[in-house]
Amino acid sequence: AEMLRPIRTFGLGEMRSFAAAPEGPVLVSAGPSGAFVWDQRTASLNRTVAGNAAPVTAVAVSQDGRHFL
Repeated sequence: AEMLRPIRTFGLGEMRSFAAAPEGPVLVSAGPSGAFVWDQRTASLNRTVAGNAAPVTAVAVSQDGRHFL
């Protein structure tokens, strides 16, 4: 089987979870080093939230994109 290769990487390591706001341009990704808030329109990283003692394994975004968990 052929492996898919990333088109673009951001140097943030493995991502384990993604969530997108249904009514906004917000995308949140999560991995061993924390959670990352992105603007989907520009693919720019807007905010980094460092993980605690354990990796962040799941994320959720509110419908309006103003809050994430």
